[in-house]
Amino acid sequence: MKKQYSEVYSVDLIYNCLTDSRESFDSFLISNYHIKIILVDNHSTDDYYDRLKSIFPKLIFINSERNLGYAGGVNLGIR
Repeated sequence: MKKQYSEVYSVDLIYNCLTDSRESFDSFLISNYHIKIILVDNHSTDDYYDRLKSIFPKLIFINSERNLGYAGGVNLGIR
């Protein structure tokens, strides 16, 4: 019988930090689990959102219209 796994979601918040985000997503994407990554850009002041979107097209992207702080940004991703 084939073993079934539940889907795993990760809500990640970014703000002006492309290098750290790339390393994190690379590690998620090579794991053995089926992980869906929800990326919330907390109103970065540079083009990080667009650059990550072009590098990782399989991620789920949310672009916040304003900086909601850590908890607000994560809650946006959960909703």
